[in-house]
Amino acid sequence: MSRAWGVALVVALAVGCDPGDDGDSGAGDSGATDGGTTTTGADSVDESTGSTAPEVPEVPEVPDSSYCTPVSDWTPMDSAFEQEVLELVNEARAQARSCGGESFDATSALSMEPRLRCAARVHSLDMATRGFFDHVNPDGETPFDRIEEAGYQFQAAGENIAAGQTSPAEVVAGWLDSPGHCSNIMSPDYVHIGVGYVYTESGQYPHYWTQTFGAPL
Repeated sequence: MSRAWGVALVVALAVGCDPGDDGDSGAGDSGATDGGTTTTGADSVDESTGSTAPEVPEVPEVPDSSYCTPVSDWTPMDSAFEQEVLELVNEARAQARSCGGESFDATSALSMEPRLRCAARVHSLDMATRGFFDHVNPDGETPFDRIEEAGYQFQAAGENIAAGQTSPAEVVAGWLDSPGHCSNIMSPDYVHIGVGYVYTESGQYPHYWTQTFGAPL
């Protein structure tokens, strides 16, 4: 089982040590489409036959569980920020890159996983609410505890955190400039990601970001 978390990133300053060990590392609008299908709300009508295609169930952002309930009601803007982080991460993974002294080939895109998204949101909210900045919370809960509590059983997992960056572009650029975070982003071991963004007016840093990475059992 592989476990790693990136060094902590506050504003644009990276601190900590190398990733990869288990020690204390710092941290659309719908519209018409051609091809004979017109989108109308949740259903689509095949113009060649007039039949109505079955409604595709919407995938929830986070699971319907007691652990994830506190992070199930997110603002559209915060959710959009999380989605933009995913897109920027996948743009980065599409190109070969050096993370410090470690070289990575271009690799496959990650998909947003609701349980990992829950774990990421829980940690960002916890940091913002209780005023700390660390991978391990004041109760001693690690990234891997949170991932398992959210219901994701993994063979490999990792976490990046950041605070102070005001946009997805800024935070992803900061992570990519930090070898530990960059290695998590570029690792071919991962297939899923969760992103949690929280804005607070009362925290030490108004903006808190968490990425959780995983490969399921």
